[in-house]
Amino acid sequence: MVDYPTFPVPSSTSAPAFIDEILRFRTDSSLEIRRSRYSRPRRQFTLEYLGKTTHEMRIIRDFLAAQRFGTLPFSWWHSTASESVTFTASTPIVLHFTINHGLLTGQMVGVFESPGGNAANGFWTITSGGTGTILLNGSSSVGAGPGAVRVYLPRAVARFSEDTYASPARVNYGGGEGQAGIEQRWSWGVLIEEEL
Repeated sequence: MVDYPTFPVPSSTSAPAFIDEILRFRTDSSLEIRRSRYSRPRRQFTLEYLGKTTHEMRIIRDFLAAQRFGTLPFSWWHSTASESVTFTASTPIVLHFTINHGLLTGQMVGVFESPGGNAANGFWTITSGGTGTILLNGSSSVGAGPGAVRVYLPRAVARFSEDTYASPARVNYGGGEGQAGIEQRWSWGVLIEEEL
């Protein structure tokens, strides 16, 4: 699976929107039965790139073109939000958050800083242990101490309005259009949606 570019870093990344499709059935007596289509909701993030160079804009554009603008999946990790956690010396490893993490069993996180020589660094499927803890499935103790995790989507696609990648907006910094020595800057957004 190809990775979404880590450069350029988005100017901002939204909090996740949740997509939870519901199947509806109507009985002969007009009673509606509803159930979730999937075992858990899918997440959707909006990445904003503001005032980026032409080179930076082309990196993202060319990556999205290679992924056929939402047809081919890629992996993505949240490059601008790192959560501080405390590792517990246990098997499996238990991570304690200082705030409600909002993660569900079956989702994945990327561990980027772990105690014990970074032995637990990598991507892990989690089991939610409540609002403040998660367990890293299949992990073994690396010691106790502080660390950091990020949201990770192993399968994601880009979504575009009417399946069209809109042209980035050009932003001129100092000087007029086409003036020699003035590098063009661009702003655009990308909607990334988790696949299950």
